[in-house]
Amino acid sequence: LGYMCGDGQIKMEDVIKVIKTIQANPDIDICKVVRLKRYDGWRRHLVSKIYNFLFAWIFGVSTRDINGTPKILKRSCYKKLSLSSNDWFIDAELLIKANNLGMRIKEIPVTFYPRKSGFSYVNYLTILEFLKNFVKDSDIILIKGNHDKFDFSGKKMKNYYFNSGIMFFHGHMT
Repeated sequence: LGYMCGDGQIKMEDVIKVIKTIQANPDIDICKVVRLKRYDGWRRHLVSKIYNFLFAWIFGVSTRDINGTPKILKRSCYKKLSLSSNDWFIDAELLIKANNLGMRIKEIPVTFYPRKSGFSYVNYLTILEFLKNFVKDSDIILIKGNHDKFDFSGKKMKNYYFNSGIMFFHGHMT
């Protein structure tokens, strides 16, 4: 299974390379691109760098390019992920859940070409929209500092994300 943007910024040869990589490697659960060379303007490149840095720092997911597509995954992995986003946040949700489940992700370096038509909606507010989406789609408690002193026994927690002294609880604290 997989998905990608349809704006012509990734060459078909690279899409085929991603598909062949996951087919040839049974130990890979998800294969995606990482856009190393980009022709989409310095502002979008800067926003992407900040976004990817914050994502890695907050969630501890080691990917160099959250929104790089195509993303191809095994059907068994797709079922385990239980994805619920129906907008661009799907990339972040997929990588957070895959990381928490210990799925193996392979990144294929590609060149990201200029759009053939249309324009990008990515800007500095995209980072704030990412955080808004995360909060909107879950009940979150942020706890800074020493987590050992908190007792979460009996709480219904779906997942937690931890990195850099911040703990995110995704679920309901009842």
